[in-house]
Amino acid sequence: MKYNDIVIAGAGCAGLALAKEMRNLDAQVKITLLDKNPYWFPKEHYCRDLVSRQKPKPVYLNDFAAECQAEFFRRRIDRIQFNKKLIYCKDADPIPYQALVLACGAQSEPLSIKGEFRDGVFYFDNLDFFAVRDMLKISHDISIVAHTFLGINLAFALSFLGKEVRAFTNGCDFLGQEKEKIYDALHRRGVAVYDRIEIQEIIGESQVKAVKTSIPRVFSAQAVFIDSGFSASHKLLDFTPHSPPAFQVPHDDVYLLGDISDGGIENESFFFLRSKHIASSVRSLIRFISTGELQPTPPNEIDSQEIKKMLNDEFNVEKMASLV
Repeated sequence: MKYNDIVIAGAGCAGLALAKEMRNLDAQVKITLLDKNPYWFPKEHYCRDLVSRQKPKPVYLNDFAAECQAEFFRRRIDRIQFNKKLIYCKDADPIPYQALVLACGAQSEPLSIKGEFRDGVFYFDNLDFFAVRDMLKISHDISIVAHTFLGINLAFALSFLGKEVRAFTNGCDFLGQEKEKIYDALHRRGVAVYDRIEIQEIIGESQVKAVKTSIPRVFSAQAVFIDSGFSASHKLLDFTPHSPPAFQVPHDDVYLLGDISDGGIENESFFFLRSKHIASSVRSLIRFISTGELQPTPPNEIDSQEIKKMLNDEFNVEKMASLV
C-alpha cells in the first residue's frame, strides 16, 4: 500500500466496502472512518424496511470499526484545508491526514421550498431511519415530492401503513413504458398522484401542518419527504467531479469514491442499483492508489430489462403486504 495512514470520509456503502477491502489487503495500514451518523442502513430496500413490522438492524459503525481494526469518529465535517491536509469538524480538533478518500455520497438538489426548515420535512440525502419511523407513528397525512424512483417507491410503501399519501411529481417520465402500470398500482393503493404539480410552501409553526401547492390548493400534512434528485457537487469540494466517474482530484493524496465521484448522477433516477458496482470501484481505486494505474470504472447505466425486473419486485402488492 502506498500509504500507511488513510482517512475515509463517509461510512456508507462505498466507504465501508473500501475499509474492509483495505484491511483484507494490509493488516498494518491505519484506517480512520468519519461520518456524522452512528450507523448505516443499506439503501437497496429502504422503503420496505421503513414499513416492515420487523425492526431492521443497521450497521453500527463503532462495531464495524472494531471488527475492521479501524478507528471511527462520529464527526460532521465543516471544511477541508487541502493544502495543509487538515479536516475541520464541528466541536472537535482538526484531523490531519496522509491520504484522504472522500466517500461521502451525493446531496439532494435544493428546491428552496418556503418553510422547508420545519420539523417533519425530510430531504432524501438526510433520512435518519429511526427518526423517520418515529415520525410516521404520529403522522397520517404524508406529502412526497417525487422526482425519482425513490419518492414513488416511498409513496407505495407508506400506503401499506394506512397513511393518506400524496405524491407531487415532475411527470415521472423516467418510468418509461412502466409508468402506466406503476401509476395504476399507486392509485389502487389509494395514493393521490399530482403530475407536474409543485409544493410551494410548507405551512406550520415549528412542526409541519400543511402544504400549499401550485394548483393552487392546501393539503393537510404532518410529514413531507423531498425526493428532488441528487448531485455530486458536495459542499466539501472546491472543484466539480468528472463525468464519467473518476478517482482523481486536483489535490495531492485525495481521492473520490462512490456517488460523490460522478458528475453525471443528476441525470439518474434509479440510484440504489449503483451498489452493484461498488466492489469493482473499490478494487480499481486501491489499484490506482497503489500503482497509479487507472482502469476504466464500470458504467452506471442500467438496462431496461433490469429496471423492469426491479419495478415488478418493488411494486409487488403481495410482497409488501406480507412485511407490514
